[in-house]
Amino acid sequence: MTADLWPGGVRTPRLIAFEGLDGTGKTRLTTLLSEATGIPRTATPGPDYDALRSALHTAGGLASYLMYLSGCAQAVESAARAGEPALLVDRYWFSSAVQHGWNLGLRPDQALGGTDNPRLLLPRPDLTVLLTSDRPARLRRLGGRPDGSPHARPLGDSGPGYERYWLSCAELLAAEPTGDPVLSLDTTSDDCAPPLARLLAHPVVRGLTGPATGGLTTEGTQP
Repeated sequence: MTADLWPGGVRTPRLIAFEGLDGTGKTRLTTLLSEATGIPRTATPGPDYDALRSALHTAGGLASYLMYLSGCAQAVESAARAGEPALLVDRYWFSSAVQHGWNLGLRPDQALGGTDNPRLLLPRPDLTVLLTSDRPARLRRLGGRPDGSPHARPLGDSGPGYERYWLSCAELLAAEPTGDPVLSLDTTSDDCAPPLARLLAHPVVRGLTGPATGGLTTEGTQP
C-alpha cells in the first residue's frame, strides 16, 4: 500500500476492502467488525456523490467509472486526513473494475488487468474480503430492505449474467499468486457469527486490533 500519498506527509490508513454483490451482507459485516474492533467504516461512493451517482449510474460509461474511483479515493483521503490508522471500506477498486469491465464487454482477466487498472492508482488494500451468497438469499435480503435504503430498488439485482461475471472476476482475484491478500466468505446463511469469527481470526485484522477483540461475543448476529 502507498504511504504518504497526499501532501504534508499524510499517511494512508491500513485498508480492509469488502467486495460483494448487493445483498451479500457488506453493510452488516463491516458494521459488526467496526463495532468489534473500533476500526471506522465507510461505504463508497459517499453521500457527497448522491446526485452525481444518480445522474451517471445508468450511463455505464467512463464518467461513471471515474466517479466511483473518485469516491474510493475520497474515502481513503478523508480517513487519512482525520488521522485514522485503519479503515473498513464497503466497496473499493474491485467493484468498480468489474462493473466497468462488464459494461465494456471485457473478459474477466481484461477487467482486472491492464495499465488502467485502478489498483495501480488507488492505495492497495491490506486485505480484500470477497462476500458471496446464493442468489435466492441475496434477493430475499434486497426485497426486505426498508423504503429509503439506497439499495431498496430493482437496480439492486443486476441479473444472473452479471452475477456469473462477478464470480469469475472474484475467482481470478483470489487465485492471484502475487496479489493482495484475499479472504473469501460465504454469507448465504443469515447467521453472521461464522464469517465474523473468521474475520476476527485473520492475521491482518488481528494485526490491526491486537488482543482487544478477544472477548467478543458473536452469537445471534444477523445480516
